[in-house]
Amino acid sequence: MIAGRINGRPVGGDSRALHGPTGDLVAHLSLSDVPDVDAAVRAAVDAQRAWRRTPPPRRGEILTRAAAILAERRTEFAAAITREEGKTLREAGAEVDRTVDYLSFFGAEGWRLAGHEFANLEPNLRITSRREPLGVVGLITPWNFPLAIPAWKLGPALVAGNSVVLKPALEAPGPSVLLAELLESAGLPPGVLNVLIGGGATVGAAVVAHPGVQAVSFTGSTEIGRQIAAVAGQRMARVQLELGGSNATVVLDDAEPDVAAELIARSAFGLTGQACTATSRVYCTPGIAPALVESLAARARALRIGDGTEPATDVGPLVNPAAHARVAKIVEAAVREGAVLHTPREAPRRSSNPRSSPTSRPARRSSRRRCSARCRGRRGLLAGGGHRLRQRQPVRARRQHPDRLAGRGADLHRRGPGRHHQGERADNRKPAQRAVRRPEGFLQRGVQGTGIGRPGLLHRVQVGLPSLVQLSAAPAARRPGPGGRFDVRRENRRRDRRGQPVPPPSIGRPPRTSRWPVRAIQR
Repeated sequence: MIAGRINGRPVGGDSRALHGPTGDLVAHLSLSDVPDVDAAVRAAVDAQRAWRRTPPPRRGEILTRAAAILAERRTEFAAAITREEGKTLREAGAEVDRTVDYLSFFGAEGWRLAGHEFANLEPNLRITSRREPLGVVGLITPWNFPLAIPAWKLGPALVAGNSVVLKPALEAPGPSVLLAELLESAGLPPGVLNVLIGGGATVGAAVVAHPGVQAVSFTGSTEIGRQIAAVAGQRMARVQLELGGSNATVVLDDAEPDVAAELIARSAFGLTGQACTATSRVYCTPGIAPALVESLAARARALRIGDGTEPATDVGPLVNPAAHARVAKIVEAAVREGAVLHTPREAPRRSSNPRSSPTSRPARRSSRRRCSARCRGRRGLLAGGGHRLRQRQPVRARRQHPDRLAGRGADLHRRGPGRHHQGERADNRKPAQRAVRRPEGFLQRGVQGTGIGRPGLLHRVQVGLPSLVQLSAAPAARRPGPGGRFDVRRENRRRDRRGQPVPPPSIGRPPRTSRWPVRAIQR
């Protein structure tokens, strides 16, 4: 049974069966409803009063401790990701490692949450600012990275002193619940993190519309992101949206076809193609098109498709049968419009969820429009032949993307160093290549319709904290007395509201009573 958590205790109502990508029964979900959202927000508000007073380094220590515990339980969390989402154990283990890096990074950020002091024209005025927590933050996360994306959003929210209401996707909620339990075992107070399991139209919509939620961070489809922005904007809540896109790759004649095909296959078919930064189309010049098509098709045919828990599997199944049907529909539409398949569309299946094979196909202009919509799955699209691109105009080549309103990344392969949008750098002049991991502070952001705000880790901390500006008057400089020396007695003499010195009381008799000092203290 997988249930949400409110104030450190399991919560839920109706039960629902959760079937994994292979069609097997994974668990039963205890679903939350709209009243649970109000209870979670009230618990978060109560816990946030004490959590915001905790020093930021202490809050960071909890995240650092959680990272160490997660590293020890790497195998357990990787198995949970594969069981619910479908990616291979190797890819799930890499996601766990990335989550450990996220928590460690934000744990150290507790020592770096500082304000600023601003220059001004007044000699006796000091202007400073400090970061203040927002309050309650609502997080809505997708299923394709069920552990990394929740940690990516939780880290800056918690270290900044906010409390969180997290709603993971129904397709893979288990890793998020395990992460919440892990944080509580690392010392996170009850109520600071609350997890709700439910549908987006009910629980997710209630989280976005709740007046007690000061900010919403969402990763998902562009359509839902627009709705969240409209609802949250009505009450002026902060919004950070990380939406999807259809990503293109440009390959010019002077590129090495085998190296380009290797990078394209890794981006398009890796993680089962279920990533917002996956390559979904390739634009190439006529001279390299035949060699590139053959090389990419050969790599697609060589991939071993199967259960993600098997060590020999290269590509796991899609998350559910609905995702497979969506990918198959796009492939069929492209074939009807003239595309040519170079790999088998169906692979042998051993369960109720068919595993679609990685697909590459040259396409005409009409079939390119079919794949302009965002669709996570294993398919690639090659545009060559009549789609001519001049080598001296790579920027113009990128502008021929059919869906410019949603693009999270674009690649360019040519003779010389090139940059891959998933953090890999390759020298396309030779088959050898070098892959590096993207740093935790890396700014990942698409263009136009891909979201609002900057989801880069450093920017998450800065956007999640409003600035509180303070004005303080500095004491006036001491004036020297006769002979250039300071008269200590004169400097220590009391002064009234007009700056005039107040005579000290007479020695040997009680001081003269006056109501003025009392009124001054009260003011």
